[in-house]
Amino acid sequence: MEHLLLPAVLLLLAAYASLVFVLYRGARPVTGTAPVRGTGISVIIAARNEAERLPRLLTSLGALTYPRERFEVIVVDDRSEDDTAERAERFRTEIPSLQIIRLRTNESGMPHKKNALRHGIAAAAHPLLVFTDADCTVPPGWLDSLAAAFDSGADVVAGYSPNGEGAPPLLASYLHHEEMMNSVIAAGAAGNGTAFMCTGRNFAYRRSVYDAAGGFDAVTQSISGDDDLFLQHLRANVTQRIVYWTAPESFVETEPPRSLSSFIGQRVRHISASKHYPFAVNAAFAAGHLHLLFTLLLLFVQPLYGIVSLLGRINADAALAVRGEALFGRRSGIVEFFRNELLSFAYVLFIGPAGLLARFSWKGTSSR
Repeated sequence: MEHLLLPAVLLLLAAYASLVFVLYRGARPVTGTAPVRGTGISVIIAARNEAERLPRLLTSLGALTYPRERFEVIVVDDRSEDDTAERAERFRTEIPSLQIIRLRTNESGMPHKKNALRHGIAAAAHPLLVFTDADCTVPPGWLDSLAAAFDSGADVVAGYSPNGEGAPPLLASYLHHEEMMNSVIAAGAAGNGTAFMCTGRNFAYRRSVYDAAGGFDAVTQSISGDDDLFLQHLRANVTQRIVYWTAPESFVETEPPRSLSSFIGQRVRHISASKHYPFAVNAAFAAGHLHLLFTLLLLFVQPLYGIVSLLGRINADAALAVRGEALFGRRSGIVEFFRNELLSFAYVLFIGPAGLLARFSWKGTSSR
């Protein structure tokens, strides 16, 4: 068995490095200039028990520079047990186009968030649908920038969503590293025509694309997945015109988890949707995970080769990090990068499997 370990590690490292090379080449800046008169946009937010956080988002939406007559904001109060809707009502002056939809129950059989978004889309008056979450804040030029993406011919636009302030320093550093690495992978895949990952915190598509896909009916297998699973469905069945938009004016900041336990819970939920990813994507993930696992085993039986394999992995990740820093404007030192790399290895080995195997609850819904 031991004599097979080294060839397996080298083969997996070669596969991992090749994949990184492809993603690196695909992760290119994709920006543009906002059209003089933008197309109408409907911003849709599903909110459940978000009375404390929603006002920050609505304040930022009230400061958008996009022409007021060209966009609307739709808040779907998804069975909230607090005063989410009442807090939203206070923003009708700042956002004249604000709509508030109150859902008391969900008898549809569809996961709750997708059901809420479906109601918001049904009420939308404009041809471009833009989504974010209640725990986010958007920059003033957000819609101007996304309008430029659609004006360039895109049907689907994914965007960057870094974590804001508030997490403990070590966790905050890792969160920035993780989001940047995930985002450069998402950008690289989109740039190569194989988009598979995005975040619902900064996501947009044409209403015509949503209708052609049959709504969310094809992605009801997971509590989450209104973003990445739906993106994959769109690419496979509706359109290839998908971009990862890297204009800084489009970056949407999100509130970070403030403790290790909340971070782990959030990541388990995020990872849970990946079990429904296409086979090719999960095979690539599996190769990366197996390389790391076999490398750790190799460190015990052939330490020198194990170290070489580990350094090869770190160098490949460093290339992605350099490209991510260029795209998203966040710099980190060598020591910080190495520390976060080691933390990411622990994440891959422990939190990744938990996301695939563990059951969890989120906003009153239990995973299947």
